[in-house]
Amino acid sequence: MKSKIILAVIFVSLVLISLGFFEYKGKVVYDRDKIVIPVILHLVDDGNVQYTTSRDIVDLERIFKEVNRIWEQAQIIFIIEDVDRIKISNKEFNPLFFGEISVLTNRDDFDEGMINGYFARYINANGISFPAQGFFVIGDI
Repeated sequence: MKSKIILAVIFVSLVLISLGFFEYKGKVVYDRDKIVIPVILHLVDDGNVQYTTSRDIVDLERIFKEVNRIWEQAQIIFIIEDVDRIKISNKEFNPLFFGEISVLTNRDDFDEGMINGYFARYINANGISFPAQGFFVIGDI
């Protein structure tokens, strides 16, 4: 349970860092009393075990429930707009960690007007954020 809370805090921190540094393309909805931030989440499947996440939609909903509990004091709500499983080979995905962000941003499932979150099994870090491009990658913990 403690690791899930830690993951949730890391997750939201990366999202908020992203929000602070890139021009959000009109997808943040300002409610009368709350800021609603929609996100698109991608579960990585490399056809192998290196990057294929062990997470599923139930895990993401549980994480976001905790994320929203933490951020409710600030009147911020994160809404999962969509979750998909993306097929991407190790050879395609690995260059991302050497700065080749186009391996994700040029994909058809990348939504430039949204915050895109990618969940992968092992990325040699808890998570990384690419704020100017509007996405982050979280490793399974």
